[in-house]
Amino acid sequence: MEIPKYKRPEIELVYEGVNVDVLGMGFQEIPDSAREEVLAAFPRLNFKKTMPRTFAEAIFHKPQTGWANTMGDAVERYLPGYVRPNFCDIIAGTPFRD
Repeated sequence: MEIPKYKRPEIELVYEGVNVDVLGMGFQEIPDSAREEVLAAFPRLNFKKTMPRTFAEAIFHKPQTGWANTMGDAVERYLPGYVRPNFCDIIAGTPFRD
């Protein structure tokens, strides 16, 4: 997504920080010493397992809100029996005559 590049610098900084922290994007561009310093101050605390579960739990009460975004991935993984709607099926089910 390119929108943060057009926002205030601190918005782009947070966006890039999330990309590194959550997705690992740009991980190799950060010097080892800087990563070690940050992780010593802010340990990840099993982040890879707890963050997706936290995403899912945030919308367990209304899982359909996550069908078209990354939250849907988390709900699909952690809410037994939940199957995310398929975008193609939604389009096919519209009331229009084609």
